[in-house]
Amino acid sequence: MKRFCFLCANESRLLGYSAVSHVGAAAFLFAMGFLFLFLLEEYTRFAQSEPLALAFFKAFWIPSLLVVPALTASLFAERLGDRTFASLRVLPIRLSSLLLSDWLVAYAYYLALWAIALLFPWMTQFLFPEVAQSMPFFPPSCALGGYAFIALSGSFFIAIGLFCSSLMRSSLVSGVLSFGFLLAHFLSGEGLRQLEALRGKPFKPPFLSPDFYNVFLQMEDFCRGIVDTRVLVFYLAGTLFFLFLAQLLLERHSV
Repeated sequence: MKRFCFLCANESRLLGYSAVSHVGAAAFLFAMGFLFLFLLEEYTRFAQSEPLALAFFKAFWIPSLLVVPALTASLFAERLGDRTFASLRVLPIRLSSLLLSDWLVAYAYYLALWAIALLFPWMTQFLFPEVAQSMPFFPPSCALGGYAFIALSGSFFIAIGLFCSSLMRSSLVSGVLSFGFLLAHFLSGEGLRQLEALRGKPFKPPFLSPDFYNVFLQMEDFCRGIVDTRVLVFYLAGTLFFLFLAQLLLERHSV
């Protein structure tokens, strides 16, 4: 346990020194701040039936495309590129512990950025209560459900990023590949829905239905307090699957 805590502390320090992670964090917060201001203006000008929190969380995929590759691209790709991973394997450290510590640190960083982003509506409600009261704003249940889905899906996204980082020796190529994987995941639900409309009949079996793969509908359900256990299993199993693939790749690099 002490060795694992040391690994987490070391990885968090390395991530803190990474310029790419800082740029990604700044871009993430800028994108979320701009999105929140845009939605606030729209809700001020036009009456809306749905709370602003729902629209805010449904756009989570855009900044996630920026920050996940920035946090994970260089974690293993740089070590593989400059041959430091081979020297690291000489130390009495389990590969699974190293992989898990990287995932945990990047995941905690991801959740911390989202926690900071949630300060935007809190500051608006605290500094400008009349603006928040003039519209359906941020119900606590909606904010809690949205952040719960952020935490659930974020574990899967970070695992994809680590898999891509262990696959390539270039952090740039790893980041582009991670971006492509995430973009395909985000757009697959809408793509399946359009394909279903062209076919004129629903997909069989049920787990291929567009509603199941649609990230936007999943987020909407969580914000409304509807939790589909299939979604829980999908993201948790997907996290373990991509971490397992990453470990297999890193073991091959260790030989």
